[in-house]
Amino acid sequence: MKTAQEKPIKKENLLDAAFELMMAKGYVATSVDEICEKAGTTKGSFFHYFESKEELAKALLTRQCVASQKIKEELFGKDPYKIVFGHIDMLIEMIKKPGGTKACIKGMLGQELSDTYPEIRKICANYFDKMANDFAQDLADARKQYGGNFDPHTLAKHFIAVLQGSYILAKVQGNNKVIVDNLEHFKKYLQTLIKK
Repeated sequence: MKTAQEKPIKKENLLDAAFELMMAKGYVATSVDEICEKAGTTKGSFFHYFESKEELAKALLTRQCVASQKIKEELFGKDPYKIVFGHIDMLIEMIKKPGGTKACIKGMLGQELSDTYPEIRKICANYFDKMANDFAQDLADARKQYGGNFDPHTLAKHFIAVLQGSYILAKVQGNNKVIVDNLEHFKKYLQTLIKK
């Protein structure tokens, strides 16, 4: 007999398996059969939770977007300078770790599926808009407290472009060093704009 906890665990297993496979191979090259095999479950279970692979991808993106927003004051305190640079330093440290990520699922699926899956494109676009707006607010707060002559919104979008472009380079080069190098360059640039 199934317990009340089994269903969410199986759903999370499917999402975890899909995340790992899609990060390695992309959306199109990942089959439902592979996701089920990796999750240790059946196709029946897959279709109990998701109507299609597209629905799973939307759920996966939504889960990743929510997880990405749980940072800020909990980790870095209330000083906007520490929030801005703490966020960048945290990314650098995560990428430096053995097996650190060479990609972002939102960027990968957004690039791969935007022309053919409008709902997935919209989820990715909304995530990047929120990311830009949140970082722009942190930058604006830091500018207000410490000074600086820059537009927080365009600078936040520049940061996203540097990060996502670096993920693409790391993927094709098979090496995370390019991400770390580019984030370090962006950090140095930012330090010329916000002088504490």
